[in-house]
Amino acid sequence: MNHETRGNMIQTPTFIIVETPIKTAGAELIAPELLEKQAQQAVICLTAVDYRTSRGTCIDERPREETDPRLSVPGGPDVYALAVNELIGTFEDSDMPAEERLRSTKKTINNGGILSGGHFICAANGVFATWIPAIGKHPDAMLAYAQSQMGDRYHPDAAHRVIENAIRFEDSHTYKGWNEQVLVNVLGSEAAEAIEKLRDVPHEGVTLVRNKIEGMTVDQNELYDRSVIGKGSFVFDDPYADKIEHVLASGPDAAEKKLLAEHAREMILAAVAGAVPNPELYQIDLN
Repeated sequence: MNHETRGNMIQTPTFIIVETPIKTAGAELIAPELLEKQAQQAVICLTAVDYRTSRGTCIDERPREETDPRLSVPGGPDVYALAVNELIGTFEDSDMPAEERLRSTKKTINNGGILSGGHFICAANGVFATWIPAIGKHPDAMLAYAQSQMGDRYHPDAAHRVIENAIRFEDSHTYKGWNEQVLVNVLGSEAAEAIEKLRDVPHEGVTLVRNKIEGMTVDQNELYDRSVIGKGSFVFDDPYADKIEHVLASGPDAAEKKLLAEHAREMILAAVAGAVPNPELYQIDLN
């Protein structure tokens, strides 16, 4: 089915409902036809966004105030990039304080053409020091999700190195005392523009939309209003994550770092999905 999206771009998107829910908390399974209707709404809400001129944001399903649609990764581009840096071992054996690690990461992605961004009251940022260790504490679940998503790109050695780096992350205690203010401090005067405000509504989404269409995202505000199950959908833009990872994976071992980053991507999503308060979460892939 052809869909005309805003920005005068013509796409022919398709969607896949992933058979196994990310989590259900013992709830009765949602009927496939309802998930398909939600996926159809997500397709309708696709809109063009240029990462070079637009700031990023978090995957949070709640609607935004006074900002245009943004590409999204957990915690926003700065926090996501910091998580990837930790999980691929960029700061291994470094005594650099947490805030300086974020500052260094921000500089790297900004120099690579990725603008900073996020939103206030962001758990992916605020409890950063909690959900990354979950990767090391629940390796079987993390490895299973990564393998299910990556197919032939999955490499056990790379996956286990990410797990080991998550364990090292917790053992270092580097992020003790971390909170949302760290990102605000690092952004400085840029924070007013970079960090979005969300409407004061509860988490009610039951779906994660993984958008794999280059240059597109799902308009969170519109999808929140159009949702047929729950309220809104978490949105993760894979091509955007890929660009951030390419910027981080530089140097003579760039290919190895990028492969680790791809495994880190899957485990970050699995860890954040486990950490959000939404008791149910079903995955929809847009291609």
